Amino acid sequence: MRILGTDPVRLLPYRDSGMDGTPQNDDPRSLVSADREAVLADVVYQIRDLQPHAIVTFGPDGVYGHPDHIRIGDITTEAAVVAGSEAMPFLGEPWQAKRLFHVAVAREDLIAAKKRGAPFFSTLSDEFIATLGVPAAEVTHVFDVRPYKELKAEAIAAHATQT
Repeated sequence: MRILGTDPVRLLPYRDSGMDGTPQNDDPRSLVSADREAVLADVVYQIRDLQPHAIVTFGPDGVYGHPDHIRIGDITTEAAVVAGSEAMPFLGEPWQAKRLFHVAVAREDLIAAKKRGAPFFSTLSDEFIATLGVPAAEVTHVFDVRPYKELKAEAIAAHATQT
């Protein structure tokens, strides 16, 4: 995270889960196997402690169906509400972020990327691509992140579970 200028890093105590049906999901320390209320409390605490004005998390599809993305998106969406309420007073004073954004990729853009032969997408079946993303009509905000593409790749490469 130093690469992104977001020190200090705050890591929650969960292991990276795998895709559906992989053995990583059986690890009780994996995010998908963790107690939901414990994860919710961890996220509520982070929101109250950091007091963000906006929260960005995954939507219900997890962008490409990764169980961790789906789970943390669902829990973070709930935590954004709980953090602003009187619930869980032992986790600090309530804090309500002004905005909650769900990361989404327009399905039509993914299909177009496959047709262009874009790396990664060209290896996926048409049937699988058709299950990814959300319809373009459901995308409400677009952020041009192209200037950060190399920085993002560098940060991902430095992340131990992504190499």
